[in-house]
Amino acid sequence: MWDVTTKFWETRDAWASATQARQAARVAAGGKAAKYPTMVNQARKWSLNAERYLSTRKGLYQAAMASVEVPAELQLVFMRLIGNLSEELTKAYDAELGSVAFRAWREWPVLTGLSKSSITLQYTQEGDTFIGAIGNSAPYVYFIANNPRSNLIRLPAMVAAGRIVERIKVSGN
Repeated sequence: MWDVTTKFWETRDAWASATQARQAARVAAGGKAAKYPTMVNQARKWSLNAERYLSTRKGLYQAAMASVEVPAELQLVFMRLIGNLSEELTKAYDAELGSVAFRAWREWPVLTGLSKSSITLQYTQEGDTFIGAIGNSAPYVYFIANNPRSNLIRLPAMVAAGRIVERIKVSGN
């Protein structure tokens, strides 16, 4: 259960670790290559300047800072706890949202890799409602050229939600 989601988390995290290691080696080697931006530098820059950039952008700062990323390990624990969900529901969420997250990750534009490694896929349960959410926790995601947040996450996730509903209707759950 949750095979696609787990594979997405593992792939994203392995890529991010490998990218950070390559960037650290490039910086350690010095020279011209050391001047290129890295994930660590990008994160540091945005943690220092996010409020200044986003506070004048009609609530984007609050929206960007309101998201909390739950580590994959805790998500797995949570998903085991909600094992009382129907198997068809969990398969539908895993297949549909997992494929959207993978596609977004594969097609995400990369400068430093921080925003690509910040693509999130999370599940929660509130009362009788089960929620799957795909997002991006990079604070500058609203400013990336060609709006991948919308084109690769928001719009495909809306289509996937419709497919999840159809799968559940067909299964009778």
